[in-house]
Amino acid sequence: SANDRNNDAMIWNIVVEKKISTKENIAAILRVNDILNQRIGFSRTITSTSVTENSFMTIQRYIMFSLRWRFNKDRNL
Repeated sequence: SANDRNNDAMIWNIVVEKKISTKENIAAILRVNDILNQRIGFSRTITSTSVTENSFMTIQRYIMFSLRWRFNKDRNL
């Protein structure tokens, strides 16, 4: 039924960056998307005459680690 599922989602993402070289041109970056794991691949639309529910594939919570090397001379870019 229409009341069985909650369609509200609060999506929290976080990015943490740490410069790891003395010249500050290399940085380690940790990114966590959908911390609360709320992307469930579900949506519902309710009108006065109908209830429409859709289920779909989605990328839920994930963690990504990356390194960034800035090799340009102007470090402010």
